[in-house]
Amino acid sequence: MQIDNYTKSLENNNMSFSHLNKIVLPVLAVCIMVPILLTVNNRGFYSDDFYYLSRAAHHDISYSFNDSLRMTGGMRPLGHLLAALQYELLGANSLSHQLWMATLHFFSAFCVFLFIRSFFRHWFIGLFASATFAVIPWHLQTIFWPICDMNIVSSSLILLSAWLFLGYVRDCDHKVRCFVLSLFCYVLAILFHEQSLSWLVVWPLLAWAADERKNFRQSLLCSWHYILSAVLLGGFLVIFSTGTQPQSQPDTGLVHIVTSSIMLLGKTLKIHIYLTLAGLRSYHLPVLKEWWHIDIWKIFTLFFAIIVVWIIFVKNVWRDRISMYVPEHFWRCILMGGVMFIAPIGILALAASPYVEHRHQYFTSIGFVFILSCGCYGILPKLTGNLSRALFTILICSIITVFAVCTATRSQEWVESWRIQKNVITSLQHLIPFPPERTIIIIDDFPPKIGFSAYTYGNESCLLTFVSKAYNRKDLRAHSRFWIDEENGKKFAGIGTHYTTDEVGDRPILFFRYIPGKKKLVQETEYSYRTRHTGFQD
Repeated sequence: MQIDNYTKSLENNNMSFSHLNKIVLPVLAVCIMVPILLTVNNRGFYSDDFYYLSRAAHHDISYSFNDSLRMTGGMRPLGHLLAALQYELLGANSLSHQLWMATLHFFSAFCVFLFIRSFFRHWFIGLFASATFAVIPWHLQTIFWPICDMNIVSSSLILLSAWLFLGYVRDCDHKVRCFVLSLFCYVLAILFHEQSLSWLVVWPLLAWAADERKNFRQSLLCSWHYILSAVLLGGFLVIFSTGTQPQSQPDTGLVHIVTSSIMLLGKTLKIHIYLTLAGLRSYHLPVLKEWWHIDIWKIFTLFFAIIVVWIIFVKNVWRDRISMYVPEHFWRCILMGGVMFIAPIGILALAASPYVEHRHQYFTSIGFVFILSCGCYGILPKLTGNLSRALFTILICSIITVFAVCTATRSQEWVESWRIQKNVITSLQHLIPFPPERTIIIIDDFPPKIGFSAYTYGNESCLLTFVSKAYNRKDLRAHSRFWIDEENGKKFAGIGTHYTTDEVGDRPILFFRYIPGKKKLVQETEYSYRTRHTGFQD
């Protein structure tokens, strides 16, 4: 077959796995340590972490786990069990959490290498994919937030399952063992995060692309165990989550799912491109500022137009010419990579509101690096001279370097975000060492985000629980309320929607302003606060 000759040229210069570890592991370690661990000890906790830390400090692990299930609808039982264990064991030591998350990300990147190397049968393609995966800029939120460990572990289990699945499909010596372990890893991945359910459409494509001798029907028969497991386990989680949190179930109508999937796909494409270019933000290029305001539907339309052009022009007009250079197997790989990228977005649309955080895109990155690997797979056999191979290696290293620089640049914004939090907490402890109960604290002119992705407090309860821990108060949340953004402050001041008298009652109110130049809070009177926001003086 054509594919046999094609892959043979890839395997001629392949290295043994024992020698390869001496190259892969140090490269991955450098890729992860440089942009991430340079900021160790200069970072703290962020947003939702405060909530989990507060519960871990004041309750036992069973309460934290059960409360997590009630809060999220029970869709991630093992994921929240891991989070409860992590916060219980590591406590409030941010350095321990950072090293743990970096270790998990390192393991996930190594799983990318195992899967890509086994699929394409070439060590260089696997090394390129894993190194790129390690330094992708939109992974920062996932690595910096300890609560995102379930995203990383679930992705790692998916990759391990896919690696073992290849051994099962290609009839290796331990076919039965590979099948059992692969299916077990996939079930665990689903219990860690519901986005793993998206792979029920990937398994038949993976079997179809991994073994060119199989047609699609045979590939479907090879993967029916995985599809059935995903359907049964997904159904169980949906039923369980309905009984856990019935009042917050999302709309699951067909129109809602389709429109949400389109919106999430547009947001994902937009964020991927933006955060890749965000490392150049220091050059103040106006195009980067204008890019973020482009409508999501325009991004999706452009993406859809590219697919249509590819189907019409490339597949029909140039099909015979292209088949002279790359086999039909190459297009199976491209199709599978596209499905790996898009499928997790559909699960988000079904299981949650149309909202994308960067941690949710950890799954889509698997498809992203797989598509890049397909490019290497199509080019490598054509590089016959030493000069062409050297130039291609320089190109690959340049891509990885650009991603690493962008990641290192954006990690500094997370450092600055933590410094602001530290200044706020220190100022509060100094200004009100013994806050009265049921106090409403309004912090005005407080930047909730630094840049695009470095979060300080995602919502008012996050700051509240952290202050609760800082004051060593067990349940400050039940007696106080923090407004930390200007919008809520304006509501209270009388601009826009008014809070009712019952919400405020006779509770004492303290007003503060955050002064960036002095890096601290300054207390002000209610009259001064209202005057600044309304411009009205008595």
